[in-house]
Amino acid sequence: RSSILIVRFQPLVQYGLHGVRWLSDIPYVRKHELIVRYSRASGPGGQHVNKTETKVDMRVRLDEISMPKEVRQRLVEQQRGRINKQGELVVVSMEHRDRQKNYNDCVDKLAEAIKTAQIVPEVRNMNSKTKGDFNMHRLEDKRRNQAKKQARRAPID
Repeated sequence: RSSILIVRFQPLVQYGLHGVRWLSDIPYVRKHELIVRYSRASGPGGQHVNKTETKVDMRVRLDEISMPKEVRQRLVEQQRGRINKQGELVVVSMEHRDRQKNYNDCVDKLAEAIKTAQIVPEVRNMNSKTKGDFNMHRLEDKRRNQAKKQARRAPID
């Protein structure tokens, strides 16, 4: 007697199996907002590079993502070289000979760009003492101590 086990496989990308990055690693971006294209990569690789589409081109339309205005403004400012005229943030990877590794690389790059934009820059306190100001006060104290100690010496004839 044999039993048959039916397993329904889901897309690897959605569930993060076999080293694939979870799409939940990318803040604010849902699966249906990603535009992913595959094409042939350039560079060395011989026949393999001429036959397989391993280059990954991942795009996200910034106006479709639900993220706070401040984060979006910082993202646009920080990644202005990666944003095209259609308002898409474009991330490309062709570092590896494997499509899945390039896909993971794109997910990592996109997640890093958004996480960096989430960090609020520190506002500098202009009222605090600077190094030069501190040095000036230190030298004045030294001069006062020097004058005080010279006044204690007996005059030399």
